[in-house]
Amino acid sequence: MTDKPVKVFSLAEYLCEEMEDRGWTAVDVAIGMGGDYAGTKLLIDFILAITPTNETCLIDDVTFARIAKAFGTSPGFFKGLHREWTENPAARSQSQFECP
Repeated sequence: MTDKPVKVFSLAEYLCEEMEDRGWTAVDVAIGMGGDYAGTKLLIDFILAITPTNETCLIDDVTFARIAKAFGTSPGFFKGLHREWTENPAARSQSQFECP
């Protein structure tokens, strides 16, 4: 018997909550991620807009590492969060949220 989570949250929902708590916008996250600003900002906008409704969104390890850098946590945390979302569609949070 495998344990199934009761409720899982999308990467976008988690990022939005963290951004709101910190008073950040997608610009702040992109700056914190480093690298090419325009490309990074586009990537963050994509994640925030697409992943809540698209369970097949593929995010690579480099992106997880860059998001982790911006938020001061481990890439594995974000990778695990996204994996739980993709593997457990029946447990997905249905809350509506808006990003700062």
